Amino acid sequence: MTHLELAQSFAKTYKTRGVWVYDNNVLVKGSPFMSNADAAASVGLNRTTRAVARYLDTGKSYQERYQFITKAK
Repeated sequence: MTHLELAQSFAKTYKTRGVWVYDNNVLVKGSPFMSNADAAASVGLNRTTRAVARYLDTGKSYQERYQFITKAK
């Protein structure tokens, strides 16, 4: 199998998880989002950005405003 085929087969078995988005410690409407792309779109970012993945569960704020976590506060 090629790398692409392996990645696609893994993605089908991977469980989805919720991504909670907080804007200055206030939960964003629509949280939890089922994907990083949905979370990015909710704060006005491009759906293909890697910003959510880079800041997910780090405890750091994106642009000193948004926090992305996989468990509710």
